[in-house]
Amino acid sequence: MARLRICCPGLRNKSQYFDQWLSSRWSISQSVFLLVVFVLSCSAKFVLGDVVYVDRINYFSYGVVTNAASLLTSLTVSFTIEGCHAIDKVFSWKALWRFTGVSFLFTCASALVALSRWTGTSNVQIVTVGYLYLPLSVIMSYYVFSRNYGKLEWLTCGMMTMAVLTYVMLREQCRDLEETHLGVEDSHPLARLKSSFTPAGFGLLVTGVVFSVSGSIGAERIYKHKSRGLTWWQGRFYIMKVHIDVTSLILSLILWGVSHLLVGRKDAFSDWFALWSSSPEWFGRWTWWQVLVVIIDVTQGWSAGLVTKEHSTTFKAIMQTLCYLLTMLVEVRTAYRRFALSTHPDKGESAEAFRSVVHAFETLVDARRRATDDQLWRPNQSPSAPVRKDVHHPKKRQAESRSTFGKPPKAKDKRKPAKRAKDAREPPQKQQKPDAPSATTPDAEMDCNPGDHPQLFCHLLRIPRKQALKEFQNLSEQRLNAFARLDSDEPEEILNEPHLHKSRSPGCLPCKIALRQESSQLQQ
Repeated sequence: MARLRICCPGLRNKSQYFDQWLSSRWSISQSVFLLVVFVLSCSAKFVLGDVVYVDRINYFSYGVVTNAASLLTSLTVSFTIEGCHAIDKVFSWKALWRFTGVSFLFTCASALVALSRWTGTSNVQIVTVGYLYLPLSVIMSYYVFSRNYGKLEWLTCGMMTMAVLTYVMLREQCRDLEETHLGVEDSHPLARLKSSFTPAGFGLLVTGVVFSVSGSIGAERIYKHKSRGLTWWQGRFYIMKVHIDVTSLILSLILWGVSHLLVGRKDAFSDWFALWSSSPEWFGRWTWWQVLVVIIDVTQGWSAGLVTKEHSTTFKAIMQTLCYLLTMLVEVRTAYRRFALSTHPDKGESAEAFRSVVHAFETLVDARRRATDDQLWRPNQSPSAPVRKDVHHPKKRQAESRSTFGKPPKAKDKRKPAKRAKDAREPPQKQQKPDAPSATTPDAEMDCNPGDHPQLFCHLLRIPRKQALKEFQNLSEQRLNAFARLDSDEPEEILNEPHLHKSRSPGCLPCKIALRQESSQLQQ
């Protein structure tokens, strides 16, 4: 053993600077990095948590694989840092029996939650009661560690707990809205919470939360050197993690084996194990999602232990609650947006169709985007060809933009003397009133015949702007896509047609544009 220790001294014994770095206090950058890892792992585990509770895998196998992966990680880190000197501390009974109690409390908490699920407790009640972890951890740390909290801190704790419960209800309501839209009849979360509430299930859930908080407080006592006889473990969290993972792996292996012994028997206890394990096979059909959740769970276990060791159980509970709040906020916003896109009448139950309509309309009203799109859709020109940009005078460009979006200014009648004299010789003619544009919508054949779209374009230009917008809203998706694919020269050719100038109304868009362009040229 002495020769083995000489051959494998570990990184801590080889480098004095590495030993000092491990023994020193954490810096601000290290603490921030640890908190970021903890928040990201908690969020990922919260979002992907439903992947584990499926019928095709055995939940006990997931616990065994997670504890085995965590134990392998802690053993690798321990022997890499400490070398062969870690053997005496890994196989120490003084630390093992302490962490056995901590792991037993965590395992009992999981079993009580599963037992409450078997009694008929709904998922809403399980999630809601589970967030009592924060106030219970504050109360237990107040008595165990003699920590004094002010009135503002107690008030903040209560507000955060109530906020979490509110977001849980919103999250469940979003799921109900999606299920109702898909045809699945379900009741309100509050109604399900009242109907599934049983005193036995509620008592099991509260007991499970108390066991979980007790395990966290017990682990914190060991981390903070409050337990006698473990002074050597100062700054050696990886050694403590070995004992936690060993005891957790042993308990999960026992539950995994007992579940297979009881599956197939006809009694209440066997039915509970069958419901909890989901799949009668040893592992079930695992996918890469389950492997990803195992990696995230191991990372979350290490980061949660380090946060508890460096800070406290209360701080960990607060950070975890804030993380869940932000995650549920994103989920609720995404769910309501997805529900709005699928039920809004203007979107036709298709988000992509609505986005294509919006993109086509934005392309039509923007000259530069319309020119770029014309170059891309032109068949005789490659997409890599440069796009020609028309250079206008700044005053002229401002006048055009104001004529498109703003209210048209009054044009001053500044005409040349020659024209005035010519107009004076000719007798005045009565202006004929333009024919009222017909409000009939084009027939459905235009949707299939792209050659008739210039006629519709002329029809929209003859009528006032408000009426054109109403006509635009009644167009189909194919019609709008055809407008987006119009060539850049076609609108100018249509505007220069003589029959269009004869039949335009004074309030139409081409008249306003021509009036603005003429006034701007006269001002120049």
